[in-house]
Amino acid sequence: MSIAHAIEEVRGLDTMANPLSAAVRESLDGVPQLKSFLKGVWLGHPLHPAITDIPIGAWTTAVVVDATTSDHMDDGYARAAETAITVGLIGAIGSAVTGLTDFSDIKGKQRRLGLVHGLINLTATGLFAASLASRRSGNRSAGRTYSTVGYMVAMAGAYLGGSL
Repeated sequence: MSIAHAIEEVRGLDTMANPLSAAVRESLDGVPQLKSFLKGVWLGHPLHPAITDIPIGAWTTAVVVDATTSDHMDDGYARAAETAITVGLIGAIGSAVTGLTDFSDIKGKQRRLGLVHGLINLTATGLFAASLASRRSGNRSAGRTYSTVGYMVAMAGAYLGGSL
C-alpha cells in the first residue's frame, strides 16, 4: 500500500478536514466569480497545479544556488537565494489559496489526502520562511539548513499532490 493510500484510510483526519472544507466552501459561496477564478475556469484547466510550479521552481533555484556556493561566497549568490525564496513564498500563498478552493469541493478519501498535502506544504513554507529570516539576520548556514529540509518536505507534499 502506498503512503497516499494509507493516508486516505485514516478516518480520524475527517475531524479536521470536514470542518475546514466546509468553512472554505461557505466563505466562497457568496462570491461565485472568485471561486471560478481560483479554480481556473477562465483558464480551462485547474489553476492550483499551475501555480504550484512557482514555489517549487523558485525553491529549487535557491537550493541549487546553496549547493553550488559556500557561506563565504559572493553576496550576489546570497541575494539570489533570498530572492528565489521570497518568490517561492509569494507563490506559496497563491498555491495555498487555489489549493484550498479545490479542497473545498473534494470528499472522503481525497479530502483526507488533500488535508495532509496542505499541512505538509504549510510546513515546507514555514521552513522556507525560517530560512529567509535566518539569512536576513546573517545566519546563512541556518538558512541553508532550513531550505534543505524545507525542500525535502515540499517534495513530499508534491508527491501527495500528484496523487490527488
